[in-house]
Amino acid sequence: MGIVYFVCFLVGFIYALMSGTLGHFLGGDSHVHMDSSGHVGFEGGGDAGLSVASPTLIAAFLSGFGGAGLIAHNLYAPSPGVSLMIAILGGLAISGGAYLLLGFLYQKTQGGSEFRDDQVVGRSAEVTLAIPSDGVGEIAFSMKGSRNIAPARSEDGKLIPKHSTVKITRTGAGTFYVRKLEEYGENVMGEK
Repeated sequence: MGIVYFVCFLVGFIYALMSGTLGHFLGGDSHVHMDSSGHVGFEGGGDAGLSVASPTLIAAFLSGFGGAGLIAHNLYAPSPGVSLMIAILGGLAISGGAYLLLGFLYQKTQGGSEFRDDQVVGRSAEVTLAIPSDGVGEIAFSMKGSRNIAPARSEDGKLIPKHSTVKITRTGAGTFYVRKLEEYGENVMGEK
């Protein structure tokens, strides 16, 4: 049984070294995208690209399985069934830890500039195309480090000229409804 644990540990360890080295020198990606049955999304927006069946996590399981099996087999000499259970738990612990760590890293590095329309309500914006009293104009605002352009209507049906600073009051059907900041008694910085 010791040879099985050693081979599993060695295969997982060598795979991790090779994928890390080749990924570093060749600029490759060390994870594999799979179909929806194996793909995992993370809260906060989108799919992080991490699969529970990715080669990286399989290699982590093999390394943990082999390492825990070797330790149990050589140090404690339990029965084969007990050492197998320890090896499985070791593999699950190592691959589970790798999954959580990589998921956290992917979530942080894959954070995009996407946002929901309701997250913009209350923010100030600049009118980039005059908003007619009965029509649609255009506003520009910053969100998550990106400048965004969006269609806008006047909340109270009044003309809002180009270069005016406005506050976004609500959204509906992809259009932002705005009021001039002076109507709130605020200055450009949004302070009262």
